[in-house]
Amino acid sequence: MLAKAKEYFKKGAFEQAIQEIDATLASGEHQIENYLIKAKSLVKLEQHAAGLGVLDDVINLHPTNAQLYGERAVVFFLMKQQGEAISDLNKAVELDPDNPYRYASRGFIHERLGNDNEAALDYEKALQLDPEDAITHNNLGLLHEKMGRKDKAKKHYKKADNLDPKRKKKHNVPPKSEKDKEVEAASVKEQKQQAQVKKQAEPTKQTKLSGTTYLKTLFSIFSNQQEMKSFLEFIKNGFKQK
Repeated sequence: MLAKAKEYFKKGAFEQAIQEIDATLASGEHQIENYLIKAKSLVKLEQHAAGLGVLDDVINLHPTNAQLYGERAVVFFLMKQQGEAISDLNKAVELDPDNPYRYASRGFIHERLGNDNEAALDYEKALQLDPEDAITHNNLGLLHEKMGRKDKAKKHYKKADNLDPKRKKKHNVPPKSEKDKEVEAASVKEQKQQAQVKKQAEPTKQTKLSGTTYLKTLFSIFSNQQEMKSFLEFIKNGFKQK
């Protein structure tokens, strides 16, 4: 039933997804992902309070899961409950202090709330833990530029460009979750394998393959949310609608 619910969600059939999840929960299957799919579906239907209630329930069952606090923080943010949003992001950092995504996501929300100094500290901490995160370099560059720190902004823009040569436009985007990175790595691996098969099938064709295969764009992370991708999806919708 979970697989069917995920398929419904992917197709945008959110009410059907909720029905499938309700049946799954009624059968005694209380995995975290069931609650997340239901919460995401409710938020997609703009039933934010109901989505928040689902996240409250699953947090009561799993009070030490950092991801859940990050998910709930975004719903709080969309509901303009800013204090609660930051509180949940703080809790996520407390529970998962070695994960750069926790700091990058909190920094992103801080920046959206106008807390520029706090955002800068979080972005810097995220980059200490993961110096190769192009999105956070980009976002910190934008923040420095906004704060009048042009030299620092250029440094981070340059780093972001080096990490992602196909980046065409600088714009503030939510950080990629650990799951996003797994999906990107899998996609890169698959594309490399396909390129190798094609090369072997056309031995006479003189084609120079790039040393690194990239996704269509680093910043297309809203297209297929998984795990913490709901975080990015909620933010995207909130900025469009709020």
